[in-house]
Amino acid sequence: MRKIDESFLRKCILGIVAASAPVAACGSNDPCQASPCCGNPPPPQTYSVTYVLCPPIDLDASDADAAAEASDDGAAADASDDDAAMADDASDQADAATPPVCYSSCDQACNAGRPTNTGGVPFCQGTEAGVGDGGTLIAQCEMMMLCGRRFDGLEEVACGEDFARASWLEAASIHAFRRLARELRAHGAPEELVAAARAAAKDEARHARLMTRLAKRFGAKVPRVEYTDRGVRDLEAIARENAVEACVGETYGALVAEVQARRARDAEVRDVMRAIAPDELRHAALGWAVDAWATSRLSEEANARVRAARDEAARDLLQNTRNDDRRIASALHAAVWS
Repeated sequence: MRKIDESFLRKCILGIVAASAPVAACGSNDPCQASPCCGNPPPPQTYSVTYVLCPPIDLDASDADAAAEASDDGAAADASDDDAAMADDASDQADAATPPVCYSSCDQACNAGRPTNTGGVPFCQGTEAGVGDGGTLIAQCEMMMLCGRRFDGLEEVACGEDFARASWLEAASIHAFRRLARELRAHGAPEELVAAARAAAKDEARHARLMTRLAKRFGAKVPRVEYTDRGVRDLEAIARENAVEACVGETYGALVAEVQARRARDAEVRDVMRAIAPDELRHAALGWAVDAWATSRLSEEANARVRAARDEAARDLLQNTRNDDRRIASALHAAVWS
């Protein structure tokens, strides 16, 4: 079996990002269930924007037109009243047929037309010809969600805004990693795994603060994290949760974070994800290290059940991603999960 560590994951993720087109969204009208990291999501949130392409600006031509207008000031005085009336009528007709606002690209149209108070990152999924002869285009747009790490005992909440959900998941991850550190120590795991889990909890506290600022920017309130303390669980339960949430969820989340860090249209979102992406890669690598250690301690039967849970989570992710997002998930599946 291949060794999956931080170096291997970084090489895979950067290769997938470099080879892929901008990925599709995995947001939805119910952002609390939108990400593949959040269970079984409904169809992604989609919307369309009708626009025309902005014409290129020719500064030299603009200067020439202005000069020509200045030299022809006297010509307008010679126009007849009938000609002036016809010109006014033509102007009125042109105003009535004014096309939609112009954008320089489909991506710009999607970013400008994103739904109000919606988090996530908008991506263009393609364009269609508009209705009529006005040269209009219709941008087909989707929203990309953000991911976090859930854990057994976490009380799910309802929230209506993507960044609020992301902030809540990051805050939940603080508790997930703290508990992982306690359970690893209780089961005699190497100290470097315990220390890495504690460091990850500190990372998630920083991520939660960053995401909370984004949520507040979009007018959303972040719910409080509530959970039930399960105590120290048996090693198979720990390994099974780790296989689903880390080997699948956080590994995919690290890929999503890298995509957003490079391609998010919103500058603040891009900056936040640049700060988060390297941490998410380390967290995914920690998950695989925990998986390798637990595998060495569990029975063959228990390991088979853990692998089955991981494989099912990977299949669910592929089934619930769409368009370009499915392509990068499929590439990750081939490189890491198969």
